[in-house]
Amino acid sequence: MGEDEPKQEMAARLAVAVDPLRSAVVDCLLLGPATAGELSQELDVPIERIRYQLKRLRRAGIVSVHEEKWRRGAVEYVYAADDRKLVFPEEEEAAGPATRHRRQIPQSLRTIFKEALEATHAGAFQGRDDCSIVRIPVRLDRKGFREIHGIFEAAIRDLFDLREKSSSRLDKSGDQARPATAVLLLFEMPG
Repeated sequence: MGEDEPKQEMAARLAVAVDPLRSAVVDCLLLGPATAGELSQELDVPIERIRYQLKRLRRAGIVSVHEEKWRRGAVEYVYAADDRKLVFPEEEEAAGPATRHRRQIPQSLRTIFKEALEATHAGAFQGRDDCSIVRIPVRLDRKGFREIHGIFEAAIRDLFDLREKSSSRLDKSGDQARPATAVLLLFEMPG
């Protein structure tokens, strides 16, 4: 691997955060695999633009072909996003201004709240003792923010590990998967 390749990969990943259409495509694919046509309909964007963005996202390693299907005598690709490629806070800070990260926040929050509302309407939080919603207002100094950031980074690594272990168990057992979303938020309140 050339010395510039990691920098190029990081730049490609950062480009997702600054392009609203690429960010929207990734958000859709994080909710579930989809074809270019399905993404085109969901986002109300011409399919040619979607295919172009998918090509860029594949080169960045964020999106991959999940499945190939034959449809009307041609191969149709079903794409999926790898959200592990989107978790890179230190790299982002080293690569440039924090505005890159800030541009991704509104779209991510829209996706989080959309999923939470869908789960609420489906009754996911009713009568369950295995769902957690915790809101903890705190007063922190600069060191406290860094310490919580470290806790969240460890939790993220643990979540990815758990997802892999659970996926392996599901493959072996044949049990039905239960889709779930884990959200960690830390933000400074105004004033």
